[in-house]
Amino acid sequence: MRYLPFVLLAMLLLCGCDLFRLRDTEAPETTDPPLWNDPTSWDNCRQNLEYCYEDDRNAVKYYGLFTSGFSFHFDPQDSLDFNLNGPLSRSQEQDLLFNLHEQAGHLDVSLRSLPGQADDIGPSSARIIRGYTISRTRSGDPEPKHYSGRLELRFVKSGAWWYIDRWFDYRSASDSLSWGNLKHEFLQ
Repeated sequence: MRYLPFVLLAMLLLCGCDLFRLRDTEAPETTDPPLWNDPTSWDNCRQNLEYCYEDDRNAVKYYGLFTSGFSFHFDPQDSLDFNLNGPLSRSQEQDLLFNLHEQAGHLDVSLRSLPGQADDIGPSSARIIRGYTISRTRSGDPEPKHYSGRLELRFVKSGAWWYIDRWFDYRSASDSLSWGNLKHEFLQ
């Protein structure tokens, strides 16, 4: 009985604060991530690559785009400029994309067919060459940063799904920033 006044006082104080008050739920995100396509074609796999770069909610699926022996090959000039020892592996790619989304800001990726560069599509492999532009917008930066060049993607089909096996990056000009430059900025 000695402690009853203290217990009642504690209950009164706790009831008087907002600790037990119901709160409004947080509003859900207003936009859905770009749809993820089952990679039943090489083109769906290519589209998923763009989705992973443009929306960090798709980044967890990035690793699954690649074969276990995947490699990203920097432009030869980038390899010299950055003193790189070799290509990036699938796990390095995944780490890089997480770093990129954590630090880089918003990315817009555009891949386009190039005149005179026909796709080489077979029943279980494909090779495409595309021109690309990437715009990176970070809060506080006065202007977006732009990257451009050409890429070559080599796909292989395993079972019903397509995967990227090799990725070659090429600068569009000696003074331009390439996809390799973007990747090198966020390698850790």
